[in-house]
Amino acid sequence: RWRCLARYGFLGGGRSSEEEEEDVAEVFMDGVRYEVGRNSIPADMVEAVNDVIRQETGGEEQEDWRESAGGVGLTPVVALRIAKRVSDVAFDLLMVDEKGVDGQQGKGGEEVIAEKLAGQLRWSQHEVLMACAMGLRDYAGQHLGMNSY
Repeated sequence: RWRCLARYGFLGGGRSSEEEEEDVAEVFMDGVRYEVGRNSIPADMVEAVNDVIRQETGGEEQEDWRESAGGVGLTPVVALRIAKRVSDVAFDLLMVDEKGVDGQQGKGGEEVIAEKLAGQLRWSQHEVLMACAMGLRDYAGQHLGMNSY
């Protein structure tokens, strides 16, 4: 069960929980900036997605699920909606053209190093986002009675 709508139970590979706590990535959803972690999403993101889904569906199904789950706002539908957006952002990070117009020609050492560091940051952010999306999908699958594997 999520603690404060922000935690779910899966472990990353080979990293301490303190290191994972510090890893966050930026996601814009419906014009609002959120920071998500490998194992966490902000409660206001959950509420915002709940509001959008309520407007789209009239809210009956979501409210019924929320009441049966003891008031928790992270329904499987909400988790899957957030996971989709987080996955899309992770994919977009991999699509950035690192070479630019001129490629590596004419670039000084500092520019090459800066591009390499930017690429490493994008990869780190991608890993955080994919871990978050996988956890959300797993959470949704567990609550829908499906196996995520």
